[in-house]
Formats: sequence, C-alpha cells, structure tokens
Amino acid sequence: MFHALVAMTLAVLAVVQPLRAQSSSELRISGVEVIGTQLKLTGQHFGEAEPLVTLDDTALAIVNHSDTEIVVDISGIAPGSYGVTVARDGGSTPQSRSNVGVVIE
Repeated sequence: MFHALVAMTLAVLAVVQPLRAQSSSELRISGVEVIGTQLKLTGQHFGEAEPLVTLDDTALAIVNHSDTEIVVDISGIAPGSYGVTVARDGGSTPQSRSNVGVVIE
C-alpha cells in the first residue's frame, strides 16, 4: 500500500511540475527609461505579437517591440506621474499584464 501511494504521489508531481513551469511566462516590467520623446520598457515575456501599452488610460504608439523590450512614443504627453500598463494577448489574465509607475519631466 505504501509503495502504491508513493508511486501515485510521484505521478501527480510529474504532472504538476510542468504546469508550474508554464507560469514562468508571466509578463514582467523590470525597467522604464524616458529617452527624449520615447519610453523604453524592458522586462520579460512581452510576447512576439504587438502588445498594448497604455499611459494611464491612453494607448501609446509602439515604435519597436520584442519579447524583452518595448519602445513607445510619448511625444505630446504632458510632464507628470503616470501608470504604465503593458498587456499581451488582450491582458485577459494576471500573467499577461504588468503595471509600473513613471515620471515624465
């Protein structure tokens, strides 16, 4: 009985561990830098498709993007403190969006 229980436990762990590994694709913003009239966001798992980047509730034009870097146009944005959100796949899950604050001077 004990050996059967251990075998079942190991079988369950073999299935659960790959599921946990998938959550490592959580979108994360690790850096924000204002460069002239552009905002550069660095991080992980932004996705290959063009993400949605908003400054408070205003969608920003994407200049360039990759899975680890996004550059958006902030020309015409007034100086101030803003919340930046990056969403991939429509931002339908907590793992597919991330928020960070930025000050534009």
